Amino acid sequence: GDFNRFDGSDFNFCDNGLISPDRKPNPHMHEVGYYYQNIWTTPGDLSKGEIKVYNEFFFRNLSAYAMEWTVLKDGKGMRSGRIENLNVAPHQTATVKLDLGKTDTEGEWLLNVKYIQKNREGLIPAGHVVAKAQLAINPYQAPAIDFKNVADLIAKGCVTSGGKALSKSAKLPLGQEVTVLLPAPAPLEVEAQNIPLDIVYEDGDLLVVNKPKGIVVHPAPGNPDGTLVNALLYHCGDSLSGINGVIRPGIVHRIDKDTSGLLIVAKNDTAHQKLAEQIQAHSFTREYRAIVYGNFKEEEGTVDQPLGRHPTDRKKMAVLPHSPTARRAVTHYFLEENLPGFAYLRLRLETGRTHQIRVHMAYLGHPVAGDPVYGPKKVLSFLQGQCLHAGKIGFVHPRTGEYLEFTAPLPPYFTEFLEKLRREGSR
Repeated sequence: GDFNRFDGSDFNFCDNGLISPDRKPNPHMHEVGYYYQNIWTTPGDLSKGEIKVYNEFFFRNLSAYAMEWTVLKDGKGMRSGRIENLNVAPHQTATVKLDLGKTDTEGEWLLNVKYIQKNREGLIPAGHVVAKAQLAINPYQAPAIDFKNVADLIAKGCVTSGGKALSKSAKLPLGQEVTVLLPAPAPLEVEAQNIPLDIVYEDGDLLVVNKPKGIVVHPAPGNPDGTLVNALLYHCGDSLSGINGVIRPGIVHRIDKDTSGLLIVAKNDTAHQKLAEQIQAHSFTREYRAIVYGNFKEEEGTVDQPLGRHPTDRKKMAVLPHSPTARRAVTHYFLEENLPGFAYLRLRLETGRTHQIRVHMAYLGHPVAGDPVYGPKKVLSFLQGQCLHAGKIGFVHPRTGEYLEFTAPLPPYFTEFLEKLRREGSR
C-alpha cells in the first residue's frame, strides 16, 4: 500500500512481497519482493486450497483486517472470496483454507490476496489495502534448465526412462516418458575473505560501500566466493544483520555485478528493518550516472512502465504493461550531455526493480553502453559490462534520524569512455 509509516505509530503498512517467513525466497512463489514485511502470505497445500498467513506485527492481531482473494487464469478473474475474521496473533502463523475451485494445466493460474482495513483507525481509512501478495497455483512446473545443466544431469544418471538411465545420444520415440531427477541444490557456505573494501562511511549501525565493477554482491551458484558479502564478513565479523539469511548478511539492497557504486550495509536487524522501510516507502535518494546509445532532444523525462520476468528468457526482465505479475517501476532521467552517438545521463530511481535502469533505457531505444543483455548484439566489450554507476545515495539514519547523503566519483572506466567521446565531439 501507500501508507508505510506514520509519526507516533508502532507499526508500518507495506506492500507485501513474496518471501517466506524465514526470509528465504519461496520456490513456489511467482516473484520475489522486499525482505521485511508485516503480513506474509505463503503456499500451504494449494491442492486443498490452503495458504499460510504469518503475522509479523509486534502487538497487533490480524482481526482488524479482512482478506480478499481472487483466482486468475491468464489475467482473467475466475473465482473470488472474502474472509472477515483472520484472528492471527502477533508472530504467529495460521493456515487459511480457500475455496479455490478446480484448476487445469492450461494457461497461468494465480492467486491474488489482499488484506483490507475493516474499520477506520486514525489516518487509516476503512477499505485501505494494507498488504497484498500473489502466488502461482499452477500444477508444478520444472524450472528452466540450460543445455549444459541437462548434459550434466544425463552424465550423472538423473535422466531415465523405464527405470534405465539415458545417454546423451539416446533416440526417443514419440510418446516415450522421460523422468528427470533434479538434485537438491548444494548449500552455500559463506567464508570471510580479505578482499579490500572502499568504505565511504561507517558507524555502529551501518556501512556505505563503494562497490567496484565486476564484483558480485552476494554468493550464488557460479559465484560462491569473492563477493562483497565475503569481504564484509571479514571486515565486520559477526556484526551484520541476519534478516536476509546466511547468504546475504547485512545486504539491504543490491546493484548488478557490472554496475559500480554505492551500497548500504546494515550491521544489525533494527537498522536493516528501518532502512528497508525507507526503501519500501521510496524515500531513499538513489542517483545513477550512465552513458547510453543515441542523443536526446528533451532535457529530462520519466519512464513509468511496469517490469516483470521476460516471458521466454527468465534471466531477463522486460516491460510488461498488461501482465498481472509485473510491478510498477519509475525512472527519472536528466540529460547531462549529448555526445557523438551517445548521451551522458543522470538518473534517479523512484522504485528499485531488478535491472530497472537497463530495461527502461532499452525500452526508450537508448540502451546503456556496454550492456551485454539489453544492448545491441555488437557489445562494447572494452567497457566490460554496462556503463552505469550508482553515484549518490541518501537516507535517514536508522538510529539518529539524521538525513545522510553520500556520493562516489565516477570510476576510471566511466571517465575514460566519457573523455574519449568528448574528444571525438571536439574534432
